[in-house]
Amino acid sequence: MFSPVKLLVIAACALAAIGCQTVPDTPQEQTTLRQQADYTLEKARKQNADVDAYVTSSIAYAVFPTVGKGGLVFAAGYGKGILYENGAMTGYCDATQLSVGALIGGQSCSELVFIQTPEALERFKSGNLALDAEVSAIAMDQKAIREARYQDGVAVIFVDPMGLMAEASAGGQKFRYVPSDSVQ
Repeated sequence: MFSPVKLLVIAACALAAIGCQTVPDTPQEQTTLRQQADYTLEKARKQNADVDAYVTSSIAYAVFPTVGKGGLVFAAGYGKGILYENGAMTGYCDATQLSVGALIGGQSCSELVFIQTPEALERFKSGNLALDAEVSAIAMDQKAIREARYQDGVAVIFVDPMGLMAEASAGGQKFRYVPSDSVQ
């Protein structure tokens, strides 16, 4: 039997499969996404030196320059990103989110997903890493980043949240990955 959160993650995956492509369409869009991801990580590092601790303690990290989310009762979110292993880009990824509950509004932010273990990296690459309400993402402030901990080999940080969303919901986030050497 599936929990409500797992059903939401499955629905989010179906939503992603229907309407979103992990890899940007053109070489120019691919270059732009890489530049945006590099800028996002550099900005996060400049805003908070503790981000470096995550970079150095992770075997991989995904940078999503913009993840947008919005809705009324049901909310959906999506963002494209870049996966880095040992500091080098290895592929494109996307994050799809679906939530249900008492919520209204819209917001966007950047998202950093730090991966600490080989098992978590394999789950991410195979599309089997799904975050639910038990894995907490934190807004980027000095104290919160210093106190954040990896859960199941993954830590998530939101950078520069914009917009307004009132939310008391259950939901999940699912990731897809495409290696850069398979992109033309």
